[in-house]
Amino acid sequence: MGIYMIYMACFTMPFCGAIIEGRKAGILGIVIALAVGLVLGIGAVSGMRELFKWVSRHRQFGKQFSTPVWITIDILLFVMFFVLMIAICLLGGFITKSIIHNVAA
Repeated sequence: MGIYMIYMACFTMPFCGAIIEGRKAGILGIVIALAVGLVLGIGAVSGMRELFKWVSRHRQFGKQFSTPVWITIDILLFVMFFVLMIAICLLGGFITKSIIHNVAA
């Protein structure tokens, strides 16, 4: 259940950034934002699935008493997840703003 919530967050974050920028341009901006959010959302979910496959192949992450190196890598992956979520939201807004600017010009 938790992994599907992460997938849902990965899918909706690009929509948030894109819709915030797209609604400023009216209906056309919202349509462009939905298209950009869909493409970025699918890419984010695919990337997250590949990351989870990579993590599942390394059994060091599941040990009860891990070494400090693996604990540090685990913490870095956790922080990287949240940084990437914010970055994909900002990227969705930036791409939407750029497309609207070029279409409206």
